[in-house]
Amino acid sequence: MNKKTILLPTAILAFLTAILGFTGGIVRLGSPYIDLFPFFPATIASMHPDLVIIGFFMLVIIMERVIGLEIIPSRPSYFNYVIFPAQAAALLLAIGSFFGNNQQFGTILINLGFISAIIAVIVMIMIQIWMIQNVPQNKSEYLLGIFGFGIILFYALKMLVNWTGGSSYSYVFLVLYLVLIILGERIGFGRLQSISQKNFHLFENSAMVLGALLFVGIILSFFVNSPFIFFGNLLLLLTLVLIVAKNDSSLRTSKIKLPMNQYLRVALFGSYLWIILAIFLLVWHFFNQNFFLYDAGLHAITVGFILTMFIAHAPIIFPTLLKRRSISSLPGGTLWLFGLWLLLGVRILGDLLIVLTELSVASLQFVIGLSGYLMIPFFIAYLIVVLYKIRSMVTIG
Repeated sequence: MNKKTILLPTAILAFLTAILGFTGGIVRLGSPYIDLFPFFPATIASMHPDLVIIGFFMLVIIMERVIGLEIIPSRPSYFNYVIFPAQAAALLLAIGSFFGNNQQFGTILINLGFISAIIAVIVMIMIQIWMIQNVPQNKSEYLLGIFGFGIILFYALKMLVNWTGGSSYSYVFLVLYLVLIILGERIGFGRLQSISQKNFHLFENSAMVLGALLFVGIILSFFVNSPFIFFGNLLLLLTLVLIVAKNDSSLRTSKIKLPMNQYLRVALFGSYLWIILAIFLLVWHFFNQNFFLYDAGLHAITVGFILTMFIAHAPIIFPTLLKRRSISSLPGGTLWLFGLWLLLGVRILGDLLIVLTELSVASLQFVIGLSGYLMIPFFIAYLIVVLYKIRSMVTIG
């Protein structure tokens, strides 16, 4: 399959789904001036997490995996076609959200979107199993991938059967599918740069056991509401993040002072800090049952950890996808990271001020909403800069 036939339409669909999902989050907050955008129906608010977590993030990660696997000549033919149900899932969830999940037509489209997501993740799990069989030295990376895609599978099944039980933290535990996949990739990078193979195997085996336990805990949380499962999941997540961060060779100071190495190091360090903060905020929410603590914790994961990882690796991954030479520096450098964290920090600070002070919710929602509005042009500007820089690089092949 031609890479261009996958990349361009998928990138456009992912971008449009992201914009719709981000806007749904702004609607969800009831932010000021949202009525100036009547073409965004209020019903997209309820679909905000699904549009971002499944519609956008799942489509991007599957696109990256499919194109990356093109280098394997002996791959099965079904590797090439997993992108289509992923595209269908994003498209159906997006269109369905416009009709509202309380109307019959919208509900049908949304359910078809979840069915498409199920098909996509089943194929992705088959791909991970094939990779473990054929590249066994990378088994930890692919095993965590199986756990990650497995989380989407069970969540989508839960949505299809309209199961109303389970933890109220379903979206938090759903988004951990991406955390597991990203941590698996970090383990894979560590294998390439590990000094002690003995220590690396101990770390790798520990990560696989923790990932398996976390996967089981997350699946249970979708169907059972238990504080023991909730705290167990957060403890497993914290332990897994800490051991991966401790063994992440990219965090160590390199003798070669390249701008992109420094950029990646700062991004990784910030990502790990954000997810640790998220765990603290979610524990705090459990004892206080305040929506704004939940909002702060969830976005510390999705923006602080996942989106930071995305903009950290985009200058590395995009040139490979576009068959261009790697870029040695990014215009703006770490300012992009600090800009993203500033917008996220404003949102979380607004959440915390609502919790800790007597300031009016309406006034602080304006601040929180403004950070949401600014996230969209920030995201667009970043992509333009990265793609412009890549375009100036020499084509490979």
